[in-house]
Amino acid sequence: SDNYGGAKALTHKILANSARRRGELAPLTFIGGRSSDHNTSERLRGFHDAHRELGLSVPQENILAPGYSKGHVEDCLQERFGSAKTLLQGIFVNSTISLEGVVRWLSQVGLTGSEQPPMGCFDWDPFVYLLGHDIDMVQQDVPAMLDAVFSIIDAGEASQQRIEIPPRLMSSS
Repeated sequence: SDNYGGAKALTHKILANSARRRGELAPLTFIGGRSSDHNTSERLRGFHDAHRELGLSVPQENILAPGYSKGHVEDCLQERFGSAKTLLQGIFVNSTISLEGVVRWLSQVGLTGSEQPPMGCFDWDPFVYLLGHDIDMVQQDVPAMLDAVFSIIDAGEASQQRIEIPPRLMSSS
């Protein structure tokens, strides 16, 4: 999956939603994952590049990569933002596992409904739309990924290849 391209597109979408709702363009917060793993590092690269394209730099304190655990994500948000007195411009969530911790923290600090910051998640889960939140998501194109794998197998080509399948941006609006 093209983690870089998907993250860049999702970041642009969240930034646009944030600017529309908040009336200004400001850096988002990235939450979830481990910066040492490939998927997260590529998503962070796309996240930063999308900001740069709009003339924004992301403060280091806006990058929260405590792992994927919903508990670690929730604890990290609580430590960084406390009771949410700090205005969150928008949140890029690195996975649906991390999203569970984000949604729980938002609920605990009262950032629900119209108070919820603009959000996007790099993963797709159809049940997220039932939460009633406006959460844009990236859906990895699993059928295309499987087609690519089977094409390699069928061709008998065993050399190492890098094939990145573009994911789909699933808009909540």
